[in-house]
Amino acid sequence: MKNLLAKHYGLLNADISRLPLGAVNRNFLVHAEGQAYVLKQYATASYTPEHIAHTCDVQFQLREAGLPVPEILRNKAGEWITPIEAELPVSQTMRNRAGEGNATGVEAVRSPSHETEGSPSAGTGFLVLSRFVSGEHQLRGSISEKAAYNSGVLLARLHEQMSAMPNAKPFAMKPLQDALRDTESLLHRAEQVRRRSAVDETACAVLRYKLQAMKQLEDLSAVSEKLPAQWVHGDYHEVNLLFTPEQEVAAVFDFDNLRCMPRGLEFMRSLSLMFSSGPRGLEEGAYAFFEGYARYTNDLTEAELALYVPLRRYYALTRHWPIQQRYETPDLYDERWDKFITPPSDWWEVHGKTVTERLLHIWARCQRKTLDGETSF
Repeated sequence: MKNLLAKHYGLLNADISRLPLGAVNRNFLVHAEGQAYVLKQYATASYTPEHIAHTCDVQFQLREAGLPVPEILRNKAGEWITPIEAELPVSQTMRNRAGEGNATGVEAVRSPSHETEGSPSAGTGFLVLSRFVSGEHQLRGSISEKAAYNSGVLLARLHEQMSAMPNAKPFAMKPLQDALRDTESLLHRAEQVRRRSAVDETACAVLRYKLQAMKQLEDLSAVSEKLPAQWVHGDYHEVNLLFTPEQEVAAVFDFDNLRCMPRGLEFMRSLSLMFSSGPRGLEEGAYAFFEGYARYTNDLTEAELALYVPLRRYYALTRHWPIQQRYETPDLYDERWDKFITPPSDWWEVHGKTVTERLLHIWARCQRKTLDGETSF
């Protein structure tokens, strides 16, 4: 891998160490010639080079617009993406290509002789190199109100910039009857191995809960079509944010799940991930996060905001990552995803209307502040 960095990026005698981040891909800290970088190895089973190249283009545009996005470095060929197989002998490259199209082809052609402890696995996937950004993580459960507010401000600024990006794709949520049918089928698969582990027991409990909750839902799949879809970050939460000692956002990274959807769905997903404390519900930081977002989203309307919680609930109940991957594509399932399969909670079903009322109250206050020229924090 050191040879690859030297050949394709001109980084000589690089020191590479593993970073404990990432649920799908692998990240490495690189020191070379007095500079620090982050090297990311992508799994071809999860991401295509074309998609990641597009995310690099987006990050370049956002950085050019003045947003705190790390600089991605092109290789000597002027490309964002460097295939790892470029370093392999011709015979190994041919074996890799022979495995294409097979769901387990990538795994089947791994050669232990190309792997080194603590370094990327040669022959698998592709790489992206970016400059290291110094900063601090805010830990879930203890995110300060100032950091929460500034995270909301940055999400609003991202959405504003990304709304103007071309080629946004239509967004549609699964119709309720289709979601019920697919969930029943997935539960049948999961029940067959329910006693295999505690994770499987929990997965079955989650699917049973979702089935019951969906039977009481109104079909909102058509409602989502009324909200314009745009490019969004796709995985905006505290793990992908770095902060300064003053709790300003130093960097936002990991645009790998860049996608098109209504901005409100991304906002609600971020709010749920960052500030949900299980059965106790939302922490107060959630409302500081929304205030920052609302304060800098000038075209947010009361009608759009009233849909945020209902659409979030519908979207969460009708999607089953990573449970779906665990039972439908087990060869591609990563055991690191076990931690995301957690016991179900009805907190949103019980408190959803109260959350909406509070968001609307904060939105109205932000409208008054905008008129008066006030700011927070």
